[in-house]
Amino acid sequence: ILGLTLAGVIHDAGHDGRTNSFHVNLQDNLALTYNDKNVLESFHLSQGFKLLANQQNTNFLQGLPIEQIKVLRREVISMV
Repeated sequence: ILGLTLAGVIHDAGHDGRTNSFHVNLQDNLALTYNDKNVLESFHLSQGFKLLANQQNTNFLQGLPIEQIKVLRREVISMV
């Protein structure tokens, strides 16, 4: 349930209102960074996980064992 909730929160983090096709056709920074593949989804995931990693006081995953975090990341990535 934690993975589903986290995926729901992350899935549109920082969305700019454009589509993947828009970014790829424009060859903008997002398209180049994520190699034209799942551009927005990759961006949303990156922003969400960076927010957790960079904010010690709000990183509610911090106390979990590393293996559990890896499984959770895989699940969230596959859902987003």
